[in-house]
Amino acid sequence: MRFRSRAEPVRLSYSQYLHRFDARNADEIASGRASRPTPNIAVWIPASAIKDYVARILPMSSDVAGVDLFSFWPLKTRRFTRPLFKVPDEEIMFSIWMNRSVAPDDPAALSAMLASNRSLLEQMTAVGGKAYRQYGIVISQNEWAEHFGPEVWRRFSAAKKKFDPNRVLTPGPEIFH
Repeated sequence: MRFRSRAEPVRLSYSQYLHRFDARNADEIASGRASRPTPNIAVWIPASAIKDYVARILPMSSDVAGVDLFSFWPLKTRRFTRPLFKVPDEEIMFSIWMNRSVAPDDPAALSAMLASNRSLLEQMTAVGGKAYRQYGIVISQNEWAEHFGPEVWRRFSAAKKKFDPNRVLTPGPEIFH
């Protein structure tokens, strides 16, 4: 990639970097925006599919409705070595994060945004992508198994049964209904 930013690089201390969003977050809390539903989405797309994926999603107004922040950058997949952190099966992937929000008193807009997220995830899966599941919608147990792959799913399920027989850990993602 030969991208040249028009902006000059910004140098920050580690502390400044960690707290770079504090002012924005304070404004959001003061304005009441922080209490809005935020159906965010984060996906990893294989480099071979990124151009077509982004070209399809950006012009679609319903898929980018309510986007407060869109970030996009390349990553080397070999850096991700933990078995439960799934990434595409290519050397380079692109990370796409869409931080979205909707008015708290608009359930129709929230439903539409969740449906849009489901569509984006289906398109992502179709091109060999993986979702960063901490930012996403609840999926079925079969989709979880597909996400992790058969070998990791088998080991993960066995560990869950052995170490959490009463099913008290991580009920939120509903991996093991």
